[in-house]
Amino acid sequence: MNFNRFLQNWAKVILAVYWLILFISTSIPGNWLGWTHIAKDADKFGHGAAYGILAFLLILVRHKPGQPRPIYLVLTTLVIGLIYGFFDEWHQQFVPMRTMDYCDIMADGIGLVIGAAVWLVWNFIFERHTPDG
Repeated sequence: MNFNRFLQNWAKVILAVYWLILFISTSIPGNWLGWTHIAKDADKFGHGAAYGILAFLLILVRHKPGQPRPIYLVLTTLVIGLIYGFFDEWHQQFVPMRTMDYCDIMADGIGLVIGAAVWLVWNFIFERHTPDG
């Protein structure tokens, strides 16, 4: 079994655990994390990285090897990710020491695009240039 096939088999579990950790981490009151000293907008990199990983995993879970149109997966992943990002930001306004920030949603979107682009490169390399097995 090659690494790509192994990852495909475990991707659903990895995605579920990752998404749960992502949700829990945004539900923790801000002062509990000790992040009150972080400069405003310094968290955007974290948002982008978190949502980039989310996009990569979402596409990986939904992709079937040999599927002819991966752009559909990319576009639907961007929609799913942005909807989740909006609702996650919305729910944070009810969490102590957290706020809803539209710039965070923009950072989430940029991360989603980068994560999808990384998956496209990954797919090109591993699906077209490695033998099955």
